Amino acid sequence: NEKERAEKGFRIFFWLFFAAASLTVLWILILSLLFEIKKVQLAQDKILTPGDIYQLIEGYKFLGLNRNLLTLPQKHLESDLGVVFPAIYNIDIKKDLPGNTLKINFEKRLELGIWCHSAGDQPQADNCYYIDKKGVIFQTAPKSEGTLILKITDSAKDGVSLGDSVLSADEINFIKNFNDEFNKIIQSKIAEFRIKPTLNVNLEAVTAGGWSAYLDFDEKPE
Repeated sequence: NEKERAEKGFRIFFWLFFAAASLTVLWILILSLLFEIKKVQLAQDKILTPGDIYQLIEGYKFLGLNRNLLTLPQKHLESDLGVVFPAIYNIDIKKDLPGNTLKINFEKRLELGIWCHSAGDQPQADNCYYIDKKGVIFQTAPKSEGTLILKITDSAKDGVSLGDSVLSADEINFIKNFNDEFNKIIQSKIAEFRIKPTLNVNLEAVTAGGWSAYLDFDEKPE
């Protein structure tokens, strides 16, 4: 009768569903064991550790296969690494299946100097960061005194984060080239560059001797 047919259909559906679910779980277990990441190989071990990588990929929830080499979202991981670790760039990830190894290559940002900006309503308190040749801030830095390292104080920006590009390549090149030329010609050093110290001045170079040169980004450094 109709009731018996319905019960029989339900039992068939249940066992088919149970079999499919069991096979899916078994397949996931096989995948997780066969292609689990066994090793993380880094270009440099003084910046990142394999533990840093594992901690990051733990957030990728995909059927419990977040440590699976096949299903790992490679481009997503490259992007996330650049955000979480702004001191590295040109990140390239390769999957080595025979060795179940995740190979991560990158370049380390090198400090060109220190970039600072005022801390909100405290004009005497500066937030300082190391800046690279591309104008990217990538690590907090102490407020430097003296002329041993290039220092730039920027009054035109606020609310920045690590990994932000705070100066253009042209601005960085101008400051660096002017500093180099100044050191060659004048028997003094520049203690600090100030961006937009006043409404009428683009850039001020404060020398160790206490006098200033007022500069225009649109002119040649020489």
